Amino acid sequence: MIFSLIEGTWLVLLFIVNYFGFLKSLNLRFYYSSFSI
Repeated sequence: MIFSLIEGTWLVLLFIVNYFGFLKSLNLRFYYSSFSI
C-alpha cells in the first residue's frame, strides 16, 4: 500500500510538471505571436 501511494504521488508530480510545462510553452508561443504583430 505504501509503494502504491508513492507511485501515485510520483504520477501526480509528473502530471503537474507536464501540465505547467505545457502552460509555459503556450504562454511563450502566445507572447511571441503577439509580439510579432
